[in-house]
Amino acid sequence: MVKDVHSCTLRCSTEEELMKSNNKPTNGSTAVIMIACAIIFILFSVSYLYLFQASLLEMVQHAWSGGTTTYNHLWGAAILFSAATIITFVAAKMLPLPFFYFPAMLCMGLLTAVSVGPDGSVHTSLFWLIFVVMAIMLLLFMAWKGREWLYFITSADNPSGAAGKSFYWLPLAWMMLCMAVVFMMGNTDRGLHTRLSVEHHCKLLQWDKALQAGLPQYDTDGATTMLRAMALARTGQLPERLFNYNMEPQTTSDCLFYGDISDDALRDSGRGTFLLSSGYRLWQTIGFVPCNRHEPVRTILARELRREQILMDSITADSIPADSVKHLVKPVAKDYLLCACLIDGDLKTFMKLLPNYYSEDGPLPKHYREACLLYCRLNQLPVPKERQGVAAELADYEDFCSLIKQNPDPVRCNAALRDNYFGTYWYYYWTKTNR
Repeated sequence: MVKDVHSCTLRCSTEEELMKSNNKPTNGSTAVIMIACAIIFILFSVSYLYLFQASLLEMVQHAWSGGTTTYNHLWGAAILFSAATIITFVAAKMLPLPFFYFPAMLCMGLLTAVSVGPDGSVHTSLFWLIFVVMAIMLLLFMAWKGREWLYFITSADNPSGAAGKSFYWLPLAWMMLCMAVVFMMGNTDRGLHTRLSVEHHCKLLQWDKALQAGLPQYDTDGATTMLRAMALARTGQLPERLFNYNMEPQTTSDCLFYGDISDDALRDSGRGTFLLSSGYRLWQTIGFVPCNRHEPVRTILARELRREQILMDSITADSIPADSVKHLVKPVAKDYLLCACLIDGDLKTFMKLLPNYYSEDGPLPKHYREACLLYCRLNQLPVPKERQGVAAELADYEDFCSLIKQNPDPVRCNAALRDNYFGTYWYYYWTKTNR
């Protein structure tokens, strides 16, 4: 029994000596590597939480709180970093350098290991949840049963341990591995990040920043198109720059109002269309909320604009000042309707509606001029010279057609047209009719 007590005392004293030798301030190599690991942890945590995953964390908080709270990127990152620091200090009491950074980094990764459902719900990855639980359990077991061994292999003063003369690169390699695991766990989908960034700026009414978010890139989705269209409408650029952003050929006009949501129940509830806020700002931009979600919004919008026109005609007939009348829809609603026709490729309806909102001898926005010229060429009609700017587009359109003739291969033709005419309605219409 005395021998057992003696051996236990000896083992504890050996463990304490290893701990002291591994963390003593007079050890130059240990001090340098501790400072290096701390700097890496701070820079990575701040960059990951504040710069890379800020919008994703805002989405997570909005979903989990039911939209009742607001996430501030700076304060949110500061709070999460403080929590990670506390976890690191607690782990440092049980684990040696650099293992005590792992639990905090696992928590950061798990917090961003989420996916988004069609209804806007946020789900944590079950695989990564199990991985984090098992990893923490393993670390706790090592802290309980194998702490002496951990200090032995990471001691800078132990020439026979795994660290030995390689003490400098071993902790740094472990930190690199931890960062790689965090990136593997977190949601790094570029399309989702672009969508969240655009919506974040729209939520803050930063329309110009919303239009710059995610550029230049060709990948997009219906929700991002909806958000960008709203930002363009708010800045008066919807008919000038809508097709400057990539849209898939199968895109329909409903993407301007519902994004990728096609389920009627989700449209009625408004869930899934916006991930960081409610959809009231979109309908506030247009000036009405559709009461029948089963009917295409384009049809409802055309009806509302006809009612608006009838109202304005009656006001003019009764000599009532137009400024004293409350309009049914916002002026930008007409551009939403015309752009909806263009997205659907319905040039006939577009040309029929255009004179109702733009005078025949007045200037036209860029995409409307391109659509007018395209319609005339496809139907072998003369180019309307009274339309300002339409005839000026003729040379560019002829060059567009010549590129199509010079490249019979669809892949090469698409590449040539994208390089020269991406951002025009002609290119969008070509991809829609030649998919």
